[in-house]
Amino acid sequence: MELQMKVAEAVHTLNHGIESSLRVAANQWLVMFQQTDAAWEVATSILTSKCSPYIDCEVEFFAAQIIRRK
Repeated sequence: MELQMKVAEAVHTLNHGIESSLRVAANQWLVMFQQTDAAWEVATSILTSKCSPYIDCEVEFFAAQIIRRK
């Protein structure tokens, strides 16, 4: 659950962050995260989650991209 929230925060920062340095950091973290073994499990849990306040369509899209690439 903690990684889901971190992924959601990073996706939100990447897509809506005001400071470019924070967007760059979020992008770097997401790229590195995609390469981890945990990415598959987290992506699956995001896509199968019911009503979560921090998972929106952008986070679901990111999770779907992880599964597609793996």
